[in-house]
Amino acid sequence: MFLIPHADFMQRVAAREITEADPLCAKYDKITKVMMAGADAALVVCHIAYPPVLFTDVLSLLKFSDEDGGEPRWRIVCKSSVSDRCPAE
Repeated sequence: MFLIPHADFMQRVAAREITEADPLCAKYDKITKVMMAGADAALVVCHIAYPPVLFTDVLSLLKFSDEDGGEPRWRIVCKSSVSDRCPAE
């Protein structure tokens, strides 16, 4: 297990290959579970394919307003991820 600083993670996201036209990615990219814990908290499980890797992300989300008091928005407050080989179908 290791921690990735936010700035480093965002650099990785910005540099990654766009996969929306890849049919294998389209087959495996999905939200598989949403578990609500009240009106303002949720746990989301999703799969993201970057062949040859298939990531499973578990996201903890909270709904809250920014400091300016604007409309409440969902925010990821914790992200855990594991990877496996993406099936080559």
